[in-house]
Amino acid sequence: MDILIIFLSSLLGYLLGSISFSRIFLKIKAPKKSMDDLQLKLDNSQEEVTVMMGSGANKASIILGTKWGIIIGILDMIKVIIPLIIFRYFIFPTDSYFLYVAAFGLIGHNWPIYYRFKGGRGHSVMLGSLIVIDWLAVIINIILGNLLGFALLGSLVFASYLWLWMMIPWFLLSIFDINFVIYAIFINIIAILSQIPEINLYIQLRKEGKDKEYKKKITEMTAQFRGLQKMENFFKSLGNWRIVIGISTLIGTIIIYLFLPLIS
Repeated sequence: MDILIIFLSSLLGYLLGSISFSRIFLKIKAPKKSMDDLQLKLDNSQEEVTVMMGSGANKASIILGTKWGIIIGILDMIKVIIPLIIFRYFIFPTDSYFLYVAAFGLIGHNWPIYYRFKGGRGHSVMLGSLIVIDWLAVIINIILGNLLGFALLGSLVFASYLWLWMMIPWFLLSIFDINFVIYAIFINIIAILSQIPEINLYIQLRKEGKDKEYKKKITEMTAQFRGLQKMENFFKSLGNWRIVIGISTLIGTIIIYLFLPLIS
């Protein structure tokens, strides 16, 4: 592949990814509010804690409401979907330049040059990119990841991210191109790095005994987290059947992945 085209693909991806629809809509709908100093009041201590969720669709949904959060999330997906389709299917159909657009689109979203490198966490961007790269993998791994996370591991966190981790072996076994595997590893690393502020805050709140109240408040404030919490509660209510579903899903997942090289 041509180095200059790689550079231009990366630059285009970064500049488009740096567009923050959450900040744009916030400026239009609530110009007096800010993404960077959103405070959450804890009832027990009456202390205010800065919400560390980046500046993406989730935080926008807290300030502007669920409807606008969904709209912003869709626009964040579109800003990478359109250039990826153009690069993959029209300009360079035989090369992997679109992966650079996707990777640097994520970097731009999380660390945008237009907003002093304060961005979101990239969930919509990763989802949008992966839909173009391998839509079937997205559907299958989200279903399997949620079932494994909730049923087998009993963890909302694992259920949220397991599907993304599963993209690494999926690309390794289904697409015989190291560039796809590197991309999958890359987005997982970026996802972890982007969560460091939240992790540090959670560790601090846990030391102070405030982590459970913070988690409860954040869950109540966002539709996505409320939905995930309902799913976690549902699987817990199944009792031993949860483990049966989890083990069955694990066996099914292993079978699917073993057959990937044969059906690809």
